[in-house]
Amino acid sequence: MNIEELFAGIGVVIDDKVFSSNEQGEDRIFKIVKELEDTRKFPLVKYADLPDDGVLAKLTNVSFLLVDWEIEPKQEELGEEAPNVQLGEALKADNEKRVIEIVQKTLQNSIVPVFIFSNQNIDSINQKLTDAGVDLTKSQIFIKSKAELTEDGALFQKIGEWVDGVSGVYVAKAWDNAFNKAKNQFFAEMANNTSHWPKALFDAATEDSTEPGEEITQAISQNVISRMQPIEISKEQIDKDTAIPSRDEVLGIMKGQFFLEKASEASMVGDFYVAKEPGHSEKYYINIRPTCDCVGRVGNDGLMYLLMCTQVTGKKSAELYNTKDGHFNETVGCAIVGPLYKGKIYHINFKTIEIVKYDDWKDKKVGRILPPIINHVTERYSLYVQRQALPRIPKELIPDLPPQEADVNQNAGDVVAADRREEKKECRLTSFFKNKRK
Repeated sequence: MNIEELFAGIGVVIDDKVFSSNEQGEDRIFKIVKELEDTRKFPLVKYADLPDDGVLAKLTNVSFLLVDWEIEPKQEELGEEAPNVQLGEALKADNEKRVIEIVQKTLQNSIVPVFIFSNQNIDSINQKLTDAGVDLTKSQIFIKSKAELTEDGALFQKIGEWVDGVSGVYVAKAWDNAFNKAKNQFFAEMANNTSHWPKALFDAATEDSTEPGEEITQAISQNVISRMQPIEISKEQIDKDTAIPSRDEVLGIMKGQFFLEKASEASMVGDFYVAKEPGHSEKYYINIRPTCDCVGRVGNDGLMYLLMCTQVTGKKSAELYNTKDGHFNETVGCAIVGPLYKGKIYHINFKTIEIVKYDDWKDKKVGRILPPIINHVTERYSLYVQRQALPRIPKELIPDLPPQEADVNQNAGDVVAADRREEKKECRLTSFFKNKRK
């Protein structure tokens, strides 16, 4: 792993000593900045004061943020007379509070790693961040004493050791670098063809009575992702992260992949709705109507086709789970997917459909099911509505049929006698019969 390539880009340094003259005594930050600028050739933006929220909001795309923990109060803040000790300590506490706010907002709004360097005791800084609600076990924060980083090569050695234990930072930065290359390639190609390319997309969307903003967003996203080269994720590097995610953490990971909360106002296939009447439990629905029929074209009827969903909980989820392939055993009349809303697994019933007006339901929307899960649902529903009835196969034709029904592997199409499940497969269904499942 090349740390310099991983963190390639513009860095930001916030330290009250970063512009101090030699006569004032060099702080250790000088050696750190010198290594970054002169040895590693990183372009740096430097601040001697803590930036306000307006500036901070514009720093979400930098490569890293280096912050000094102890920002000393300026003389004008202390006044012209001899500094009051209590005032000085109060201002230091305010600055620490502001540093914590900067850390929190950076973690909430970006994947920018935050390097906190200090001459203070590191344990004290960890405790103050923890007391402020910053989870140091899950964030992209690197905290070190400046004294540890002033030897030649120590800075990137320590950062490398930190990245070894945090695979999330490693993959996020690697992906971000690949994405930026693909993004720049796409926009350069468009601009070299014509600088008016957005107008062509906008006019086409307008003529098609679709929302131009969404159409252009999808067009750009698809083209950029198509140009991305697969990022090289080193197994050796991932194995250095020895942490084991908890069940709740794995649940959050999967839910983040499958379900988008607070989706956009536009109606789309996969939109998830929650209806609740006084005295009744919640009812869950998804919109199965194709997106091209949901957009606000002239003459659009504004209707949605809703399928009811029910939560699969307790032993039922265990009974439906296929440990062989890691999916649920679904019948022809349903899909079982999740985790989605509230981190639950949902059974989507294909047998009934409700046609409703979007305007009457838009306030009930809580999110949207994302690909590939929604693709799985729509494909199964398509097979359901065009399924063919097949005659029952007489049981007399099945040799050695035990008293109970045969066990059918719904996913692979393998038929195994109920009392011989651990033995070899009896046969494999053709695709025609495999699609007709009980």
